[in-house]
Amino acid sequence: MISKTPILAKFENLEIKNRELINLKKELASVKSEFNQIEKFFTLSIDLLCIADGEYFKKINPAFMKVLGYSEEDLLGKPFLDFIHPDDIQLTIAEVVKLQQGIPTIYFENRYRCKDGSYKWLSWTSSPVGDLLYAVAHDITNRKNAEAEFREILTTKLSIQKRQLLSFVHMTSHDLRGPVGNIHSLLSMYKESNSEEEKQFLFEKFETVVVHLSETLNKLVETLQIKEEENKEREILQFNDSFIKAYEMLSAQIMETKAEVISDFSNATEVNYPKIYLESIMLNLLSNALKYSSKKRNPKIIFKTCIKNGQTILTVTDNGLGIDLNVHGKKIFGLHKTFHRVENAKGIGLFMTKAQVEAMGGKISIESQVDKGSVFKIIFNAK
Repeated sequence: MISKTPILAKFENLEIKNRELINLKKELASVKSEFNQIEKFFTLSIDLLCIADGEYFKKINPAFMKVLGYSEEDLLGKPFLDFIHPDDIQLTIAEVVKLQQGIPTIYFENRYRCKDGSYKWLSWTSSPVGDLLYAVAHDITNRKNAEAEFREILTTKLSIQKRQLLSFVHMTSHDLRGPVGNIHSLLSMYKESNSEEEKQFLFEKFETVVVHLSETLNKLVETLQIKEEENKEREILQFNDSFIKAYEMLSAQIMETKAEVISDFSNATEVNYPKIYLESIMLNLLSNALKYSSKKRNPKIIFKTCIKNGQTILTVTDNGLGIDLNVHGKKIFGLHKTFHRVENAKGIGLFMTKAQVEAMGGKISIESQVDKGSVFKIIFNAK
């Protein structure tokens, strides 16, 4: 066996080292290429990317700076908790502690302060790598704003439905009280009557009230069964039809008080409105005028409509007891507010009427003088 000379052995060692160096250079080039690809992804990603230790930003990408409005100098080396909404700091600290324990974060949400002082909602997915935390975030501000808007709409809708339910309860009890009271009055008058002709007349009135009472009950049931949007609830209604129904339902009170009830709907014959509301408004205003009539004179009640500036207006004028508006003006339409000692006065009718009118975008107002009477004015389409 021929032994290698020292020179030959040295040459072979150099050749081996050279091959190792070439391979090492190739590996370094490959690593550098991969690093460049990662750096390119980090730079061009539309997601918000950052690297941090447990306290400070170490690296951020342009998307992160663009969304929050900061420069690289504004963020690097700064405690990231300084940029978090005060209400979210404790939650964020708890999430960082879990990351440091090796537990990844998935879809954690918090708010980051932008340079202009506003806040952006970010959704984070993070993983611990050694002593560093690698995180990806998405701007979910629009989604969170939409959720907040939806909650506000839902809250408003629930509040409206609560008011509508309260109004419906009062409307049911109030609208039924008048006709039922009339039935009792007609029965008393019928029992006291000695004339067959008068009994027949009262019985016909009784039949009319019962028919209208049945219609009102059916309408109330329909209102409970079918809850549609306000625009779908509306229909073209004739003022005179609703007025006649209210007149007939209160016919006993009209006869007892010897009231003169006049209507003039010639200047505005119809309105686009929920039927049950218009009938309730007519009934409440007529009932109110009869209930608070003066004992010094026979009641005179005038229903009149007109159109002014494109708005449909109903006025109801009476010559009753009137109200001192300087004293009671702010309480006129309050629930259970009464201003005269009148039997069966519950303080519900005007409250309910106002609620119904305003629910449909209208307005109601009053002019009144003590012992002179009152004028109620309803603008049906104020909005």
